Amino acid sequence: MAHGEFEENMTTAKPKKKRTTPRPNDSSSDTKSAFFDELANTAKIQPVNLGKIQKGLAEGELGRRASQRYALRMTALIVTEMSTFRTTSINVSIAGVLLEEMIPQHVIGKVFDFLLIDEEAQGNDKYLRFKATAVGTKLTQRVQFVSSSPETQARLGQILQDLTAIVD
Repeated sequence: MAHGEFEENMTTAKPKKKRTTPRPNDSSSDTKSAFFDELANTAKIQPVNLGKIQKGLAEGELGRRASQRYALRMTALIVTEMSTFRTTSINVSIAGVLLEEMIPQHVIGKVFDFLLIDEEAQGNDKYLRFKATAVGTKLTQRVQFVSSSPETQARLGQILQDLTAIVD
């Protein structure tokens, strides 16, 4: 019996928080990933400008952080070929996100699709899509953006511009 099966079948187990759920086993690639394929084909992906962020850190503009963090709760999705993990952000910056829950172990050390959902936006504008990676090699709640489209970077900047940065 697998570890996960054992925990889920225990009668005294506490209710689980959000878990990684497998994608449907549908042989049609159109139904399996049409939304993500459309996003991938329409969005020009470019690296996040980490050099600019690191320069600001070196010059002392940003304190001990590489970029300003903002307390912002948004739905967050980690999407791989095999699973989707849904959680909520605690804080967001131009460079990454702190999540409410630990990132699934099987995605640590890999680049994955990461979506933030802006519930106030309309249509496809509500989805902020990034290529991202977990920060560190052990259990973590932190995600670092690797790349995104210029449009996604601009929309995230617009969302954050009216917020007050977290001071630590």
